[in-house]
Amino acid sequence: MWNPVPFILNEYSEIHIRNILSYDGYLTSTPQIEGFIRDLCELHKKPFECAPFFPSSPKPQMGKDLSSQEDRINKFFYIATGWDGERYPELISALDKSNICDFYGSAAIFGKLVNYCGAPPFDGISILNRIKKYKGVLCIHKKEHANAQMPNMRIFEAAYGNCRIATNFPTHSLVNFGFNEEQIKENIAEIDPCNISQTLFQINEMLDLPPIKTQMDYTDNETLILKSVYPLIARINKSQNHIARSVEKKLAERNQKISVIVRSINRDEKFVKRALKSIQSQNISEKFIEFILVTVENSRISDDLKKKFSKVVIVKDILRSSTLWAGLKVSSGFFIANLDDDDIIYPAHIVENLSRIIDSDYALCYGGSVQVTENDSLEAISGTENRILKYFREYDLKSMYINSYITSNSWVLKREIIESIHDPFMNISEDFYLLLKLISMGHKFAFSATVTSEYRKRFIPDGSYNTDTRSSEQIHLHLLEIMTRVGHEKLAPSPERLIPFRATKTHSHEKNLIQNEESERALRWLIKKAIRRNRRLGKFKMWLSKVKNKLKGCYYTNLH
Repeated sequence: MWNPVPFILNEYSEIHIRNILSYDGYLTSTPQIEGFIRDLCELHKKPFECAPFFPSSPKPQMGKDLSSQEDRINKFFYIATGWDGERYPELISALDKSNICDFYGSAAIFGKLVNYCGAPPFDGISILNRIKKYKGVLCIHKKEHANAQMPNMRIFEAAYGNCRIATNFPTHSLVNFGFNEEQIKENIAEIDPCNISQTLFQINEMLDLPPIKTQMDYTDNETLILKSVYPLIARINKSQNHIARSVEKKLAERNQKISVIVRSINRDEKFVKRALKSIQSQNISEKFIEFILVTVENSRISDDLKKKFSKVVIVKDILRSSTLWAGLKVSSGFFIANLDDDDIIYPAHIVENLSRIIDSDYALCYGGSVQVTENDSLEAISGTENRILKYFREYDLKSMYINSYITSNSWVLKREIIESIHDPFMNISEDFYLLLKLISMGHKFAFSATVTSEYRKRFIPDGSYNTDTRSSEQIHLHLLEIMTRVGHEKLAPSPERLIPFRATKTHSHEKNLIQNEESERALRWLIKKAIRRNRRLGKFKMWLSKVKNKLKGCYYTNLH
């Protein structure tokens, strides 16, 4: 972690904190950031493991290039993207007029300057190559950096390029980051950007100095980083193994297991192999896991693969809810987990969730999930951000009304709490139905504050996502009834920008179809709106009849 705390606690705080909590360990740069993350983890009851971070750059290949110091551009180099605000425009203008500095970065910031040189790509090497062409580098910091005693990375890039450095960061603090006092005295000048004349004098004075003859030596930090990282990883593994052995001991004493239900209907067996491998890689012994496969009679799964499961259930009804309930019916584990064949769980999934419910009154524990977009060849889609930390949130019923952040493969629950719940015969939102049913029964959910699974989103050649999103009035009624039982009208979320959904005509055997990758979200909006407008179930029919008139092209069955 290399940003001052105020850079984290801004308008994007929720996203930043969510990302921070998703990690198992931390490399911290200062006591301030370490204390912040420690408090954050304690607040969310998450284990905290950290090690000091020592900034560095690629090892310089300057041995053959030191003779070319005479050929360097006799100017200072400065680059800024403007992401953290405007920096000293008067100084920038004065440097440009003095023709002693070249500027790189956003054209919106520097485009009108005479010495603007464009925007190099942030590819990890282009900026470094440009820095090596200059005699000096200007490193201007915001006050938050100075207050946190945390320099930005430009200083280390400048040292990599063997350049003289002008910076407003307190130079005496650089001793803590691998620079020796002699280097600081000879090659680094502390400037005051508000004192323009003095800054111009200092930069001109540095340009008149002879080239640096010896490489600035701070790169031993690479060794220090490795000495921090390896023990940190070892501590994390030791902590996770301790939790795993504790869970195993309790399961053995109580003669309990966890049943993992894998649902596979029409996909190739390569998906099932990947899902099975993710279960087998759990950091508890397989003797505590019951492997259950739910599939159809003419599936593409070989008999050899089926033999690797404890139980195989063949179903005729391929409704998503029916496949889940078929697995639940034959399961014998005290705990239950679910896994669609195209999704995976991480090695700590079972342990992280079980450890929070095995001796508590929580009925269910869920972890965070990364949404991964791929095609049917299990390949990432080029040109897209195919991995997103989309599902990672502390339990909050109000938020679930709009977007369920608990994916079907991210939870572990106690079997006893679902024995009285019957199959709702749904082909969409069956997982959301189950969660709402449990909520309506008064059960409590725990959040592991750990990313433990990947939720796959299928991509098909016509440019759409195969999400199998189907709904009908019967599904509406199931969810509406549950939301009414919960009785949280006051918790209904404030209106958000709603994504419209399209209704599509279907064949007779596929009536009541609403197709759109956002249909689940739209469906939950319908539920929320119905609850806000109607407090009695009897009025739902009247309201839904108005909705039907707006959804041209959709077929609906009679309400019962």
